[in-house]
Amino acid sequence: TVLASAGCNIDDRTGAVSPPIYLSTTYERDDNLQLTGGFNYSRLGNPTRLAFERAMVEIEAGSEAMAFASGMQAAVALFMACPKAHIILPDDLYHGVLSILMEIFQPWGVTFEKVDMTDPKKVTERLEEARKEFSQSPEKKLIFWIETPSNPTCKVTDIARLSELVHGLFPNQQAVVVVDSTWSTPYLTRPLSLGADVVLHSTTKYISGHSDSLGGCLVLGNTDAARNLSLNLRHFHQVGGGVLSPFDSYMTMRGLRTLHVRMKQHCENAMILAEYLAGHKAVQHVYYPGLVGHPQNKLASSQMSGRYGGMLSFLVKGKDATSEVNALEVVKHVKLFKRATSLGGTESLIEHRATVEGKYRSSAQNLLRVSVGLENVGDLLTDL
Repeated sequence: TVLASAGCNIDDRTGAVSPPIYLSTTYERDDNLQLTGGFNYSRLGNPTRLAFERAMVEIEAGSEAMAFASGMQAAVALFMACPKAHIILPDDLYHGVLSILMEIFQPWGVTFEKVDMTDPKKVTERLEEARKEFSQSPEKKLIFWIETPSNPTCKVTDIARLSELVHGLFPNQQAVVVVDSTWSTPYLTRPLSLGADVVLHSTTKYISGHSDSLGGCLVLGNTDAARNLSLNLRHFHQVGGGVLSPFDSYMTMRGLRTLHVRMKQHCENAMILAEYLAGHKAVQHVYYPGLVGHPQNKLASSQMSGRYGGMLSFLVKGKDATSEVNALEVVKHVKLFKRATSLGGTESLIEHRATVEGKYRSSAQNLLRVSVGLENVGDLLTDL
């Protein structure tokens, strides 16, 4: 119900049930030079963007939200808001995050490392080591970055367990737990209710849902760590200028209102495809949290509300374990699946992930990633 009416407050003047798009970049002051409507300049605040941000706060049960021009811009703002940060990343994650850390933030002194977040023992050991290091540098900040399910091998991280661990070892002003929940969406997972401080979405994907609007969003929780981050983050959001446009705010808010309907079908289709691929003689392995053989299947069942998302990856058998030839043949010959990057739209996409990742490639050469769309699943099966 909250999703279906996201951003739809009845307009007092016209009775309109759908929110308008406010394209104005500037707003007039009265005779006393006071802002009559609370808005000054569109980079600092826009009524359409504010409506979307308020909708995200309500859906994620957060304290405030900031909408950005892309998911990557949201990540950049977060890193900018935490100078002298050390970032602990999962060992499987979106290559774009690794790219901006290596190419932009590492030269500025930001440090980072990767750890298998599905192994609580390894995570505990590394956090305890980091706490000792941080005791000598109280000005440093730890960003604990969770991506679940992970891109592209669908690892599922226990948000509640690791959030409790981080907050138990570090003071609130020194550590922040961030969850990239793009693949799961707020329909399946509510990271803030599980103890995270910040949730990030590339709204380009499932939230907008139609492959026609670029955007990102950060939603802050009701924690001391989030409140400590708020002022810096708000400053970079407004002054940095990478804000979501009024038109994209409208488009994303429109997509948000059908998220629950779309996600049900994405999940249902993906489960059928995953089971089909898992039994196929030409497939070496399938990565999908809904499969009983997935290492975190039980965790995914509870953390993702009994559904498992619309993303999956699989390894195509070849002459040897690393051969890409047969995987590329699959991509070449499909007709219904679109050979394109991104995910979360109504159309099904397939991509050879190693080709897309470039110099930061971590995916196997025979891995194909699939964003399962809303087509008739029988047609998708026939195509594969």
